[in-house]
Amino acid sequence: MGNSERECDFWIKQIFIKSNGDLLFCSSQSMKPQLGLVDGNSLLDKQELHTQIGICSQHEGLNTTAIYVEEGNPNGLPAIYSGIRTGLSLENQLIYRPPLMNLEGNREIYPALRTPIYDSNWLNEPQFVGSFSFSSYIYFFFREQLTAANCNNNKGSVISRIARICKNDLGGKQVLRQVWTSFVKANLNCSLNGFSFNQIQSVTQIEENNQNNNNLFYSTFIAAENTPYQTSAICVFSLLEINKVFDNGPFLEQQSAESGCWATIPAEQISIEGRRPGTCQEDSRQLSDEDLHFAKQHLLMGEQIQPLGNTPIIHKGQTLLTKIIATTTITEKKGENNNKVLLFVYEKRKNVLFKILHKIKEGNAYLLAKYELNEKINLMAILPGEYIYLTNEKRVEQYRIGQCSAYGKNCRNCVLDPFCSWSIPRGECFYLESTHSTSPGWLTDETSIFSCSELIKPTELNVFPGDSLHLKCFGDENKIKWIFNGEKVFESDKYILTKNGGLVLLNITESFSGIWTCLEDENKLVEYLIKVDGENCAKPKSLEQFHAVQREWCRKMDNYRNNLSKWQNLYEQTNEENIKNCPIKEDKLTHLNNNGNSNIL
Repeated sequence: MGNSERECDFWIKQIFIKSNGDLLFCSSQSMKPQLGLVDGNSLLDKQELHTQIGICSQHEGLNTTAIYVEEGNPNGLPAIYSGIRTGLSLENQLIYRPPLMNLEGNREIYPALRTPIYDSNWLNEPQFVGSFSFSSYIYFFFREQLTAANCNNNKGSVISRIARICKNDLGGKQVLRQVWTSFVKANLNCSLNGFSFNQIQSVTQIEENNQNNNNLFYSTFIAAENTPYQTSAICVFSLLEINKVFDNGPFLEQQSAESGCWATIPAEQISIEGRRPGTCQEDSRQLSDEDLHFAKQHLLMGEQIQPLGNTPIIHKGQTLLTKIIATTTITEKKGENNNKVLLFVYEKRKNVLFKILHKIKEGNAYLLAKYELNEKINLMAILPGEYIYLTNEKRVEQYRIGQCSAYGKNCRNCVLDPFCSWSIPRGECFYLESTHSTSPGWLTDETSIFSCSELIKPTELNVFPGDSLHLKCFGDENKIKWIFNGEKVFESDKYILTKNGGLVLLNITESFSGIWTCLEDENKLVEYLIKVDGENCAKPKSLEQFHAVQREWCRKMDNYRNNLSKWQNLYEQTNEENIKNCPIKEDKLTHLNNNGNSNIL
């Protein structure tokens, strides 16, 4: 049927942990998705594999999601909710709940529920990236082809969405029979100064530790696929704001079937008695046909979900940020809980892992580290406060979250990391121990950043005229600036600012001698003292001086050859033009007359 050999192999696609510790998994076996159950400790089979369509997909490259939920479903029965595409040509686009069975698993209590077939207003070529359960609802994050919009948008372009359904939904009695009656969706807006990062790639969730009892969703977005100038961003969405839009926001309504244009309908004009689309009902089968027809026509919200701060927390050019995971930390300061979220974000093209700190209260994000990986990864997972796990087809790798020694001499990033502390006597970064905060000689949190700046000693570099030098500085390239002897450095024919925050000095002369400082948000990250040795170039004595003189001679020779080549090309071009364009004058014979004047004959 055109499937690859890999797609026909046995692959475990989804694993769910039940409340008793057992593992429920979905596998692809010869193009037949199957469910299995094993003991969480012994990993021995507890039931035979059985075919189950709509939970996981055997197709490579298809983004699907699924979540196992034991509470809030009809009759308290456990259920799996999935976002998937099925069928030979993936024509079935589903948010799906399989039939609810009795606890023994041998009798169907409620039939399956799904989104309709062949109605692109519900789902249109979706790529699902995550699903979550909170209170009475299930939330799905995905991107899809645009269909319902206002007349100014381009149909067919990709847009990011979040959809919500009720766990206790049973579908309608006649209208929307075995179809969700509570389905609503909204746009996710991740943009910067009008530039939209329109394609969601991954999402992770953390609980905000404050009195709001809120949950935050950290998502990676890209602006366009398969281009040499890939741009990515991370946006954070609040569950409270998401529910506010779904519960109180306006809807979009199609003005006419012919126009294809959609207009916003204010919330106060939705006058169905007690039944707002997207709300949960005790028994959805009791809803009137009028209610259900109205719900079918009002699936999309007229208001976008805005991120925290109405802007990405971080954005990077020429990157493809995909997978993201997060863990929270809490530090006690003056009786307040100051939330800090540590993010690990995978960059697919360059195969690197970024470590980012987000301070929720302040809204600031800091790029702490970049780890180069040996192999591509398929999945990431995190044990909060302890370990990060990276997986590929061959192995699972475990790393401590801190990775403090990797900071080297970077005191500032070390103390920003909630899992690390800086030893002043040793000038090194170590994993944070409980005794460090009360022991002298340790910097343990971000309040020590200014102390870090005072501790940074210039790295002395001896160079020679004509050299080029790369000054490294790791940080957020959007916030980094360089200072040379107290003056800000701007890119020119002498300096090149690298995309990673570094600075390349070209054709060094003695005027380059001095202090070069790298700052991020006015905090000193690194400092260099450059000494240009030009005195001994005329009479070199050391091997380094001989090499410097040779480089300078080669550079001058290259310039001479380049200028000579330019002159030769210009001469030949000018000569050809003169031959083509200049008029040819006939030769005339002359002779002198008696007065000494010449006459033309």
